[in-house]
Amino acid sequence: MSKTSNVYARIEPETKEQAEAILSKLGIPSSVAINMFYNQIILKNGLPLA
Repeated sequence: MSKTSNVYARIEPETKEQAEAILSKLGIPSSVAINMFYNQIILKNGLPLA
């Protein structure tokens, strides 16, 4: 079994650029941020936005 899986998403270019600039300042690669988000979905059993 593979240790990773690919995720493909369509993101508005400006949104992607702004988010990646913030993540870069934090030293967090986009793939790590997406993994963190997915793990929060699992922990909250829903979207962790509220």
